[in-house]
Amino acid sequence: MATMTEEQRREANLINLEEIEIEEPIWLWKPYIPLGKLTILQGDPGAGKTFLAAQIAAITSRGDAFPYNSGGDNLLRGKILFQSAEDGMSDTIKRRLVDANAKCVNIYYLDESEGSLCFDDDKFRRAFHLMQPKLIIIDPL
Repeated sequence: MATMTEEQRREANLINLEEIEIEEPIWLWKPYIPLGKLTILQGDPGAGKTFLAAQIAAITSRGDAFPYNSGGDNLLRGKILFQSAEDGMSDTIKRRLVDANAKCVNIYYLDESEGSLCFDDDKFRRAFHLMQPKLIIIDPL
């Protein structure tokens, strides 16, 4: 086995895990949704992914405790960016949020009437920096 030099390691941008300190994540909903990380709700069509996403958004919008929260952090209320490519905002998403007692004043979506949204879109970046959302829901990803 060839030995890697320190210079080769740096040139390849390799970091040895021995140098990494373990940190405890900050949780939105422990142990299910860590803040600042990507979380995917995966399931068959009709399984209730959008319904669950709306419930999570509603709880976050109010700053309430999540069910079955195993020692989570402080109750975190914040702004939510909720994008849906499959369901309408007025006939499905907002209806589900209202049914879940969401504080809709804390929930936004980007208007896509003038063109579809993509991750490297300036609209998305501007909205993120302006809002500083606690939660971003993209349904479906």
